[in-house]
Amino acid sequence: MSVIVPTIERREEFLRERCLPSVNANEPAEVIVITEHGNGSKKRNAGLALATCPLVLFVDDDSILRPGCIARMVSELEKAPWLSFVYSDYERIAVKGVDNQAPIGYFSAGLFDVRRLKSGNYINTTSLIRREACAKWDESLERFQDWDFWLSVVLAGGVGKHIPEALYELWQIDASVSTTVKANPYIEMIVAKHRLNL
Repeated sequence: MSVIVPTIERREEFLRERCLPSVNANEPAEVIVITEHGNGSKKRNAGLALATCPLVLFVDDDSILRPGCIARMVSELEKAPWLSFVYSDYERIAVKGVDNQAPIGYFSAGLFDVRRLKSGNYINTTSLIRREACAKWDESLERFQDWDFWLSVVLAGGVGKHIPEALYELWQIDASVSTTVKANPYIEMIVAKHRLNL
């Protein structure tokens, strides 16, 4: 399977010392780190273009995969050929002195539900998907790219499954884009694009 990690310069140390070691410890077939190409969506699209494996895991550069994360996801996906992707719970951890307004602690994503996804996102970027089911990441979005991505996958017929375990950690190591970029314009873009009735 291919792991794609888009990264930014200010997270270089965390990427090198925490994120990538956790990825490599899970023994994926290939790891693709994208440092250029613009925003996160452009980087993920660039990584996807380079990926050679039939399964893809997007990992953000502020994440740490727990031991067995990839094996657990691959097992769940491979034993159900009708599934397009699998996603899990995760633990959000804050670095002392950093506040990006996101909740801290265990996040339970919950069962796969198309109607719930149309109301808001509950599927994190760090989810395993079949390459053939991947949508293109919308490069015009600066926020909620993951919601848009999963809507695109699911509304095209993709089916997901929830794994009720925290298989990775999200670390708040700096202020996220969610605190610096206004939400409403991007919500409106996604609602219009997917013809949602919120």
